[in-house]
Amino acid sequence: MNKIAIIIFSNLIYSPYYKLYTEILDNLGYEYDVIYCNRFPKTNETVDKNHIQIPWYDNNAKFNRIINFISFKEKVSKILKRNDYSKVIVLTTNPAILLSKVLIKKYNKKFLIDVRDFCQENLSLYRKLEERLFKHASVRIISSPGFKNFLPKEDYCVCHNLSSNIKFNELDKFHLTLNRNKRIKISYIGSIAYANQCKKIIDLVEKDDRFEMLFFGNETEGTIVSNYVKSKNNERISMMGPFLPTEKEKIYENTDMVFNCYGNDSDLLTYALSNKLYDGAFYKRPLLVSPNTLMQEISGKFAYSLDLSSSTNLDGLYNWYQNLNEKEYEEFAESLLKDSINETEQSKKTIKDAILN
Repeated sequence: MNKIAIIIFSNLIYSPYYKLYTEILDNLGYEYDVIYCNRFPKTNETVDKNHIQIPWYDNNAKFNRIINFISFKEKVSKILKRNDYSKVIVLTTNPAILLSKVLIKKYNKKFLIDVRDFCQENLSLYRKLEERLFKHASVRIISSPGFKNFLPKEDYCVCHNLSSNIKFNELDKFHLTLNRNKRIKISYIGSIAYANQCKKIIDLVEKDDRFEMLFFGNETEGTIVSNYVKSKNNERISMMGPFLPTEKEKIYENTDMVFNCYGNDSDLLTYALSNKLYDGAFYKRPLLVSPNTLMQEISGKFAYSLDLSSSTNLDGLYNWYQNLNEKEYEEFAESLLKDSINETEQSKKTIKDAILN
């Protein structure tokens, strides 16, 4: 069977990076099955003939987490054993660990692992399983070079979290126009998490009428953030709700700063590079980040580092924004994107070679 399996541990809408692989396979003319967990049935995703849904039980019941993991392992293992896929692409580490037995036994050096998050690398048993599994992978892909700090010592390819609309010949399409005479709009754009950090920035904005705080997207932690916004009853702090991909450009155009201040209390937050790094650079909107993170290091002087655990006002942010240099920022943003695109293209070539050979 000259067919590829792509394994995803969530709904497709929450795993946009899988399109990196479907685009490669489409260009190569390969058939493929997309095997994914239907963790959020209300998303009403369109199921194509090559999509295989793995059912998921109530997300709110802790016991169901164990049942879901066991069910996923058994169902997907059967699919991998039954079908002689020429290659298997596993997106994120947890499903790869769950499927390690069949991957090593049947697909040795025929599977690719894509790492997007810090998982349970702090657990010695998990780390040992990961080290063994990674040795049998043909290619190991990471979304941030910082992940090398907690992953096994292996060779890795970096595929940055670049949105599909970021094109090399359009990097100068948008421009930074500083909003020096009106309220500065800070926007959280995307799946809304990190509720404690959100509460802290809300408290600071509430006390400072030079700023607005807007939240665009679905909440991933219940209604904690929306309830907190509602309790403030402040016209400068708003939940804008979910948005369509076609609305993203307009949201960025009406934003002055992009919120990516998630904290630094885990390896994921310390070493991850958010897609907001690239979207901010593309749409020419500076970022608000947390100190002592790779996001701060990569963004340099063109992002403002705010420690929400100790900050009592936004004076520093306001003054920093007023003194930004538009030309320097745009040159930096375009250079960052060019480097990221070039590195990703090199990694895509490695992926293609692994699929073909």
